[in-house]
Amino acid sequence: MSNIDPKQAERVWSRVMGASCQISDAPKQNPQMREQKPALNEEMLLDLIEDELHDHATYCHLACMACGCVRRTLQSIAADEKRHAKMLSAMYYILTGKKACPEPSRPACVACLNEALREQYAGELKGHRQYAELAQRAGEHACTFESLAADECRHAQMLYALLQHCL
Repeated sequence: MSNIDPKQAERVWSRVMGASCQISDAPKQNPQMREQKPALNEEMLLDLIEDELHDHATYCHLACMACGCVRRTLQSIAADEKRHAKMLSAMYYILTGKKACPEPSRPACVACLNEALREQYAGELKGHRQYAELAQRAGEHACTFESLAADECRHAQMLYALLQHCL
């Protein structure tokens, strides 16, 4: 049986090691665990749904400005964005038991089709990174986020090809 007080031992070792003395009755946590953001929450999912609906509206608007194969490609991407919003809405319902009711979305203001395609390209790459990061910490929903990340990457490639065609 030891007569050493754990708090006192911690104080001594912190002085010996030159670290600040942090004594608490709470169990110690790995610093990485404390810094990690929650995988999914209600607000995050609503933001993702709104982003996808905004992208859908923007691609529909861009498709109206284009013609031929460019229009068909933009319509295809718009349909994918709508499907993404539905996937995320289903996940929202599964996690919260409530139906997602995002704010109505308006397309981005567009003066130049090529400039808008360039901005959307950057947005798709950002979306790919965001979904890939979420896939790593989403547990049982990882496959959904991996699928969304792959679609965003594919959209970026499609936009790159459109820009090559248009320029």
